[in-house]
Amino acid sequence: MFTFLIFAVLTGALTFIGTRGVFSSVMAGIIAGIIGWVTMPTIGWGFTGWITIPCVIAVIMSIVLIILSEGEDGSLKSTLSIAGAWVFLALLVPLSQSSVFYHEEFQQLLGDVDERNFSEDISPVNENFRVVITEEVAQAYVKRIFGQNPGLEARTNVGTMNLQRLHGTFNIQDQDGKVKTLTFENDFAWVAPLNHSGFWKWFNIGVTEGYVIQSATNSNEQYLVTALCETTSPESCEPLKLKYLKSAYLGDNLTRLTYTNGYRTVPLTDYSFEIEDGTGYPYFVATQYEHKVNAFFGADAVGVVLIDPQTGDLTPFKAGEEPKWVDRVHPESFLLEQTDDYGQYKNSGWWDAHVSKENGPTVATVGSKIILGADNNLYAWTDMTSKKNEENAVATVGHMMINMKTKKARFYRTVQGITASRAVELLESNDKVQAQGYKAASPILYNIQGVQTYFTALIGNDGEPKMYAFIDQQTGKAIGIEPIARGPKAALLTYMKSLNKDQALNGVADLVDATDISGIVASVRHENGVYFLMLEGNNAQAFWAEAVTQPEIRWVEKGDEVRLVYPKSEDSRRKQPSVMLQGFDLERLSITELPEKQ
Repeated sequence: MFTFLIFAVLTGALTFIGTRGVFSSVMAGIIAGIIGWVTMPTIGWGFTGWITIPCVIAVIMSIVLIILSEGEDGSLKSTLSIAGAWVFLALLVPLSQSSVFYHEEFQQLLGDVDERNFSEDISPVNENFRVVITEEVAQAYVKRIFGQNPGLEARTNVGTMNLQRLHGTFNIQDQDGKVKTLTFENDFAWVAPLNHSGFWKWFNIGVTEGYVIQSATNSNEQYLVTALCETTSPESCEPLKLKYLKSAYLGDNLTRLTYTNGYRTVPLTDYSFEIEDGTGYPYFVATQYEHKVNAFFGADAVGVVLIDPQTGDLTPFKAGEEPKWVDRVHPESFLLEQTDDYGQYKNSGWWDAHVSKENGPTVATVGSKIILGADNNLYAWTDMTSKKNEENAVATVGHMMINMKTKKARFYRTVQGITASRAVELLESNDKVQAQGYKAASPILYNIQGVQTYFTALIGNDGEPKMYAFIDQQTGKAIGIEPIARGPKAALLTYMKSLNKDQALNGVADLVDATDISGIVASVRHENGVYFLMLEGNNAQAFWAEAVTQPEIRWVEKGDEVRLVYPKSEDSRRKQPSVMLQGFDLERLSITELPEKQ
């Protein structure tokens, strides 16, 4: 109501000056009040929305009524002069505070950036495949829960999924009333609240019954959490009732809750859903920010506000003082904008950065990605490309990674390579992928034995992930694609096999957690370019490799001694080994098990 009154009174007064009409002023005030109540702009110096809305509505109303001869012509000048002054403050003053005059301050907003060499540094991205399920894939997997419960799907849907590191043990109750104990040891998962599926569902029900968890590594590990329990007894369970959500309306809307409880003049953004370690209790984490460059520009996080979606309680923390389990303090959008300013103004002024581009300013490519670093923290990651190629950015000059909790930034200058968007194009144009009509999810950059590599999943028309894919970042020529059922390590082996021999595939066995077997070749069979080997004393398995990718296999003969290396697998029928011939130092592909003798 306070916001409504501010907009109504301000707009009504401006309109009355121009029209001298009480009714028209009241109507203009009501319209502006409703718009202000709906949009909830931050009211304060440096935020222009609350100034612009009353001015625009007052001027429009005055002009319309004067045209209709319902006002006095001379009064319009007064309205225009007053509104013009407001517009000057709302538009021209911020322009004078922009990067045209403050490019150095914008460049420094990101802070100190540690520049490193990607291939020589420690792995910037976790190599243990602790995040192999992307957000798009996670969304597809959690739909399985809704498929088992049509009623749930009719009244709710899954909100925005956030990647979170989970630690600790807590008990939950699922949609079937079963109590389960979940244990996490710095494991990564996607979490999301259940949202209302529409206005009438919110109106009739008022709350949703919990949230979902999807493992970031195991496609079969998803949970619908409808209650939190003190013990494994159902009687100890407390049902979850999420009231304050982004999908709720009126006073139950999450943004309106904060806006009307002390944050009307304090800007908040990036309401991300996270759960507390050890308890599983859900919260929304909103970022509080200030303009650091001047009054109008340079948004930067200064703290967070924890919002209890069940009770509506708000708990503020300064940046650096938030609970340990909070993974996000600095919004991805802020970090991407600051990365842009850091790159384009580092060696040039505003004119060089935006007009002449003579000094080769660098900028972030469109979009960014949240990834898992080797230190188990979440990072905002983006390609950096020369601004001369910005309109057709297919080649990178480096990568920026920024810790989303501390804002510590690392810039990895690399040999020029392809961008993530270009990697998607190349994968989707691959014959194997194109034939099925699969689409690539947003790639994640990995450091695989010093080789910069994009990893992603390929999604079918039904929304389900079908394949894992690797593609080298430098050239985009080395590609490894395997079905989801075989796991990411099978795709990794295919990828490593396709890399040039001079890129030294030493250590692949360690990377994929491999085992090995040595023996004498008992027999060799050739079928359509595929060579099958069997070892003496091992009649249960046949090993194979394709001559098109491993031409040396043509010279393997009965009696040769070979060493076979392949990854460990829980399902022995899906082992995908690489085969190394002694004396050649070659990496080979694949193993299949012969059918059992009848």
